[in-house]
Amino acid sequence: MKNNHIALYIDLLFCLVIMPLTIMLLPVDRWIVHNKAFLLTLIFYVYALYFVYRRTCIPKLFMQKKYIRIALLMVTLAAITLLLTYFPMPTRHSNPQQAAARLNMRTQTIWFFFLMVTGFSFAIELTFELFKQMLAKQEIAAEMNKAELALYRAQINPHFLFNTLNTLYALVLSGSDKTESAFVKFSGILKYISADTNCDINININLKNGCLNFNTVNSVIRQGNSAHKGIGLSNCRKRLELLYPGRYELETKQQDNKYVTKLKI
Repeated sequence: MKNNHIALYIDLLFCLVIMPLTIMLLPVDRWIVHNKAFLLTLIFYVYALYFVYRRTCIPKLFMQKKYIRIALLMVTLAAITLLLTYFPMPTRHSNPQQAAARLNMRTQTIWFFFLMVTGFSFAIELTFELFKQMLAKQEIAAEMNKAELALYRAQINPHFLFNTLNTLYALVLSGSDKTESAFVKFSGILKYISADTNCDINININLKNGCLNFNTVNSVIRQGNSAHKGIGLSNCRKRLELLYPGRYELETKQQDNKYVTKLKI
């Protein structure tokens, strides 16, 4: 949301401050009198060009390696710009030398705006894209720290194991009513750990034409009627979106007693 506000402020700055001041440096008063249609067309062209760039986000297309799309876009915009240089201009009260000078100035003005808007838009989008990547890296680092902490928490500490056994032994000696339930819970923990570490997992990785294919098939652990929903899959999708936005395909499905995962980057 904060990034959207910053983008809005930049758009307002460009539309209400930068471009009006730049246009005022031109002979606007003369164009209003002699060629108002060209002036209005030029203003419309400049703002339309800016928002086309803001809409397409060329730096992001570069990072996604969509070079053909970028080339088509730039060729189209350059062709429109070139077409604008042939805009009809009044010839009244002007000799050929003056007409040529005005045509030359108008052509330079059009291409100046094209280069200016292109450079400004590219710089803004590149800054935003680099800022997004920086935030993504920070978020990935935070997620990795959380995952590492969760891994440490998931490991059984030997002291916990020995203390639990001593507690169970003490319950047996004392003849406590809680002995049976304690043994059931402890055996459930050991069973879960044993089942979770002895699953058959088939992993297939191959790289073809710059595309990484990763396929896994592992056994599904049945735990009675209890439904266990972890955060691993959602966390994985989130990391993929941060690292490879729009450049990955993740498919997960369950077949019989097998869980199948297919990842393509």
